[in-house]
Amino acid sequence: MTIIRTVAAAAALATAFTVATPAAAIVETFANFTGVGGANIYWKQSASKTGGQFYSIATPGANSPGSVASIFSFKSPLPGNRLDFLAALGPLSSSFTFNAVAVSGNPALTLGGFAIQPLTTGSFSFIYTG
Repeated sequence: MTIIRTVAAAAALATAFTVATPAAAIVETFANFTGVGGANIYWKQSASKTGGQFYSIATPGANSPGSVASIFSFKSPLPGNRLDFLAALGPLSSSFTFNAVAVSGNPALTLGGFAIQPLTTGSFSFIYTG
């Protein structure tokens, strides 16, 4: 086998193992936030009742996506972290926006007294308003 074929075979094998390996995420809490003004998340169930959209709303009782007034603060990181100064900023006025989708065919699961809805895509942001 020539060197080119060997490299190509190795690359194909590495790609196959990479695709088959599930992603792993490291969860690290870097901030806290509190919504201002009451309930601010809305679940709009799909017609099939096995999916839907989960998003922030501007005011309690609203049913369309919107930004929510919130207070955002960075947590104190581990000693020696270069971002230590962010916690010193204290509570920051911000606008929180959240939007996530659970495609139809992914019904919620129950665990104890909780309903857990797998979300397939989404985003969130905090924008400083102070």
